[in-house]
Amino acid sequence: MVSLVKYANFPIMDAIKSATAIGAETCGLENLTGTIEVSKFADIIGVDDNPVDNITVLQKVCFVMKEGVPCLYNGKVFV
Repeated sequence: MVSLVKYANFPIMDAIKSATAIGAETCGLENLTGTIEVSKFADIIGVDDNPVDNITVLQKVCFVMKEGVPCLYNGKVFV
């Protein structure tokens, strides 16, 4: 996503959508993932700042939730 913004001049939200909603749609998984909605997997990441203001914050993920279960928080992995 950072490269799309930096080198291809993509708008930041278009780059984010390409990795989430559009990526899920391309794989035929839009009914399961790609957006945050009721009945979809809760696959979410957290970062320290707003990626719309600074896309590079996506390179340092602080929190990961996979299917509604926290798996990573500040470098500590949960199993």
